[in-house]
Amino acid sequence: MIPIRTSISPRQTPYANYLLIAANVVIFLLTFWPHEVFMDGRRMLEPLRPAAQQFMLSPDRPYIWQFVTYAFLHGGWMHIIGNMYFLFMFGNNVNDRLGNVGYLCFYFAGAVFSGIGHSLLHTSPVLGASGAVAAVTGAYLVLFPNTLITVFFMFFYFWDTFEIRALYFIAFKLIFWDNIFEPKFSSQAIAYDAHLAGYFFGMLAVLALLGVRLIDSGGVDMWSMIRQWNRRRVFKDAVSDGYDPFSPQLRKPVNAQVKTATEAEDSPEIDYYREQ
Repeated sequence: MIPIRTSISPRQTPYANYLLIAANVVIFLLTFWPHEVFMDGRRMLEPLRPAAQQFMLSPDRPYIWQFVTYAFLHGGWMHIIGNMYFLFMFGNNVNDRLGNVGYLCFYFAGAVFSGIGHSLLHTSPVLGASGAVAAVTGAYLVLFPNTLITVFFMFFYFWDTFEIRALYFIAFKLIFWDNIFEPKFSSQAIAYDAHLAGYFFGMLAVLALLGVRLIDSGGVDMWSMIRQWNRRRVFKDAVSDGYDPFSPQLRKPVNAQVKTATEAEDSPEIDYYREQ
């Protein structure tokens, strides 16, 4: 199941996202050099040039700058293509909402927090922009939960496309299925915990920014959905306690005074009355 387009487009050119994609591609071309090495008596395939290996994130002895540099390294063509495809798919609209400077800061923060998530649970080195891209995708989930994503799927020789809300596709397919359910049956060396850390950072960070109004809410994001849900909850609790906002007993009686036509003509001013 591959997303191929979204139902919205950025209002302005997402220069920061284009810059990040270009930087990732250029650094990949400069550092990718697959070659065989011997380690512990075994022959292994090393994807990076020797000079670039120091920029991977090594949780056992990390340098602080590695929490950013590892996100610009990739271990193969499918690795870089997959990450940049999803960054293009979801990052353009997030860039549009956060602005170029805010988006760059958010992207680097996503890389840092996903690297921390991996380092807390693993000791193996990690590389790739997947955690930062996951943070951007989590931000898209919060900012545009009701937008439609067109998904291409193939089952044996049958293939088709369908539309699904971003809330369901990202939450179920990308977060739950790909990073919680699938790892139980996979033996691939994929940094699932870095992905999850990136998703949760992206969602929580953007919710916080919406909550303190550093980002303007357009009324269609997840923060607005939560506020609407809370208002409905409060109303249902009030109704369950016997409160009826439509009861005529709650209206105050109006002491209307009626003047005759003669009194109205003789009166210097006309009294107006309204319901209380």
